[in-house]
Amino acid sequence: MAATEWVVARELWCEQAGRQARLLEERVYPAEILPDTVGFRVTARRCARDVDCNLRGFPCRWAFTRPELDPFGLA
Repeated sequence: MAATEWVVARELWCEQAGRQARLLEERVYPAEILPDTVGFRVTARRCARDVDCNLRGFPCRWAFTRPELDPFGLA
């Protein structure tokens, strides 16, 4: 059975929130690693401060308030 976990992909300073932010990836690891395959698959991305920023109304795709604006410059 595949394992799923949230992993810190990047940690940086967020100008909007005025504090450190951790960008997380939900990674799915296969039950067994097959030759010539990637070790995991990314199924979702989010910021660890998404709830705080969402409640404060900061425009950010990672807080799900403005999907077209990416203050961190990630795709």
